[in-house]
Parts: sequence; C-alpha cells; structure tokens
Amino acid sequence: MLRNLISERFKLQYHATPKEVSGYALMVARGGPKMKESADAPAPLGQDDSPKALPFQRLPAGPDGFPVMPKLSADQTGAIIRLFGGRNRVDGQRATMRDLADTLQILLGGPAVGEPRITVTDATGLPAKYDFTLTFARESTPPAETIPDIFAALPEQLGLKLDRTKSTVQVMVVDHMEKTPTGN
Repeated sequence: MLRNLISERFKLQYHATPKEVSGYALMVARGGPKMKESADAPAPLGQDDSPKALPFQRLPAGPDGFPVMPKLSADQTGAIIRLFGGRNRVDGQRATMRDLADTLQILLGGPAVGEPRITVTDATGLPAKYDFTLTFARESTPPAETIPDIFAALPEQLGLKLDRTKSTVQVMVVDHMEKTPTGN
C-alpha cells in the first residue's frame, strides 16, 4: 500500500535486480550444538519461578549484572536482545535457528546506506526449538574485559559458528522519481 502511494505521488519508477552480497551462514560447529532443546509444554506466564515485571518496572539483576528476564508465555517464541554496557546478551526461548539467524543479522548490522545489509542464513539443519543464552562483547568493549566477541562466543556457548558466504538478494533500483509529490 505504501509503495503504491509513493509510486503514485512521486511518479516513482523502479525495478528489482539481484545483487550478490557478503554474509554469513549459521552452521553447527565441531562437537555439535550445546543448546538445550525446549520443553514441549512450557509453563504458562506467571506460573513459574521467573521474575514478574509490570510495564516499565525494573527487572532484578542477575549475578553477572544483566537483568533476569521473565519467561515468555506459552504462545511466544524467539530471541530477545539485551545490551548492557559493552556486552550483549541474546536470550532464546523456544527459538528456532531461523530466529537466531535473524537476530544475528540485526546484531551484525549492515554497511552504509544504499548498500544491502549483511545477511545471515540458517545452514544448521536443526529443526527443533531451543532455549539458550549467548553473551558476547561488542567491538567497543574495553580490552580489560574477558568476554569473547560474537564469533568466539557462538562455538563456545552454543556449539554454532558463522562462516562467511555470498548470497543473492533482490535490491530496488530507482529509475525515476519526482522531487515534489503531487497534491491530494
């Protein structure tokens, strides 16, 4: 709907074209996965021993300084990204490897505007859902801290690795666009 509005108001003409971009393939590392497979029937929200939080309420901190996250409800899955100082943490609850690959794609970011983002594809072949915690340092972490970067943390903590790869994505090429939109 938005694309049609922009095309109409700005007389946008474009075409899609494939472009090869750098990326990563998420793969199982030597020694196999180290993640715990999720239980089939998780406890309903509020019926376990996880911390309870109301909107905008501070969560209690764990021994490593990260907030202790409440368990997701039975109908929720995925990976939650948390930033704390120079450290990152990804908590997966009933997360698929595709969820993890998507989360890593966000964390690894992308190049400058106008270039396609870095892609992360799931090449693990792992079909189950997993519970995991991944803690790693950002590039700006002081060297005194002994937290591994994401490339060292993945095999060490989850038994996975990122291998460089090329993939093809569709990019939009603008052929023509008016500077001023037409009136309502």
